[in-house]
Amino acid sequence: MQMPRMVLEGGFIMPKKHNWRRRGDSAQLIVYIGADYKGNPEIYRKTIPYTTPAKIDKEWELFYAACANGSIQKSSSMTVSAMVEKVLTDKICPNAKKNTIKGYRTCQKRINAAIGNRKAIELKPVHIQEWINNMSDELAPKTVKNTYSFLHMCYDTAIGWELITKSPCHHVKLPKPKSQEAESFTADEVVSLLGAIEKISEDKHDYKVAILLALFGGLRQAEICGIEEKAVNFDTGEIKITKTLNLERGGLYEDTPKTKSSIRTVVYPQKVMDEVRKLTAIHKELRLKLGTKWKGSTKLIQGANGSDMYPTNLWEFLNKLLKENDMRHIPFHALRHTYTSMLADMGKDLTEISKQLGHSQKTTTLNTYSHMFKELSKAKKATAEELSIRFLE
Repeated sequence: MQMPRMVLEGGFIMPKKHNWRRRGDSAQLIVYIGADYKGNPEIYRKTIPYTTPAKIDKEWELFYAACANGSIQKSSSMTVSAMVEKVLTDKICPNAKKNTIKGYRTCQKRINAAIGNRKAIELKPVHIQEWINNMSDELAPKTVKNTYSFLHMCYDTAIGWELITKSPCHHVKLPKPKSQEAESFTADEVVSLLGAIEKISEDKHDYKVAILLALFGGLRQAEICGIEEKAVNFDTGEIKITKTLNLERGGLYEDTPKTKSSIRTVVYPQKVMDEVRKLTAIHKELRLKLGTKWKGSTKLIQGANGSDMYPTNLWEFLNKLLKENDMRHIPFHALRHTYTSMLADMGKDLTEISKQLGHSQKTTTLNTYSHMFKELSKAKKATAEELSIRFLE
């Protein structure tokens, strides 16, 4: 009667054949069990003094059992580049937004260029610190932190997946971030800007409305370009932000906003809504005029002949407008910062401002706009009130 084979931990069954070979006065034990990160069988080897075949068989069974229950850990041959790619492919890419993946791919290039060919298990904290120091000589502190954090996450994921057993991303020091205030327009510059956009011709009215939506609602460029005409409620002065239009190689793609908190409803002053109403009327008239040449966009802010608007077109137009009016060069995103400044000047609290901006956490708002929440002088408040009177009321 044949005896049943031994079942080991993890469901492994002791093989009938004992895999070992004699080499002079030694015997090499060979065990194939489990699989590496590529799906290939893991190979464990051990060399012992040769005695007798029966004793070597027994030693092989003990060695096999130790490999099966994890008592013997094999050093992974996975490189850092292979580990990062696996985490990106299997964990991040199936769920993340395209812009997020693009950012991680940039981090991946930095990692691969410096330490990609090293075995992931062999790196120590001192190696990571040297890498951080080298990056700090060329890159901004925020960029260094983002790249390191991505590598840290890849190691933690690989450990959770039992691809490796330890991470070197501990006991390191990151460069201190430079204190930078969010750039914004001054009150006088806002008044000058509002005067400049009043001169914008009707065929460029989309750009005028885009600037107003950013200045008095704090919208991002991609959010502005993603607004559907049907998302506008003229009765309540509300505009729903549920989509974004983003740029990638080859054209535009539609996505959801940056975070869940970025999906929000923004209430605009009546004068802004009047300009929005005028814009929809212009679109309707142009749609009838162009007929089959109409590109078919359903967005509130549109490009030529009813096409979807590229977010980059907004800052290009603003740059040109500022230059034509001898104004200080400042990025389009500064309109969002300016809106935040106005809210702070008018005494809005941090929770309300975070909600208006679509930030997922109050700390995001505080870290970005901390200088705006310091002591607000009476002069600042008067300026905000003056601006409100001159344009909004």
